[in-house]
Amino acid sequence: NMFRRMIRQVFSMPAVDLFFIGLVLLNTVILALNGLVNNTDALDTLNLILTIIFTVEICFKFVGLGPIKFSKDVFNIFDSVVITLSVSEILIGSNSRILSA
Repeated sequence: NMFRRMIRQVFSMPAVDLFFIGLVLLNTVILALNGLVNNTDALDTLNLILTIIFTVEICFKFVGLGPIKFSKDVFNIFDSVVITLSVSEILIGSNSRILSA
């Protein structure tokens, strides 16, 4: 499939790896600042945006590699778990804000 091949090519580029490593480092700083800053709305928004980007990335990797190759890479499994936990935390946080309002 041409679409899957294109995705594999894009995600095998060193520049794409560096881009996502930069986003991971940025997200780490944002999460570290979350406990130090009084107004966390901007940090929460950035965290949400990065979580969406990481979710899209993992979906493209899954489609591009296929389920078997995807699951053979330990980092893909790790990323999937982290993304699932991040999305769960965002959903639980938004539900608790709705309930407390």
